[in-house]
Amino acid sequence: MASNPLMQFLQPQANGPRLPNNPLAFAAEFRKFAAGMTPQKAEEQVRQMLADGRMTQQQFDALKQQAQDLAQFWR
Repeated sequence: MASNPLMQFLQPQANGPRLPNNPLAFAAEFRKFAAGMTPQKAEEQVRQMLADGRMTQQQFDALKQQAQDLAQFWR
């Protein structure tokens, strides 16, 4: 599964892939990631992150609320 370029930007890792410094290239990378993401793949990834401790339930709940709040602007 491709990694989310936005998460790479927000949480850079020394041994991880370098993100483009160009906003258009970054947007292209994100579109490529988003094209391969489905609700089922997203749910699977969240389950994995909760199971292996990369994300807590509280973090998930906060992100879910933020997503719901932002979704109001896209409708």
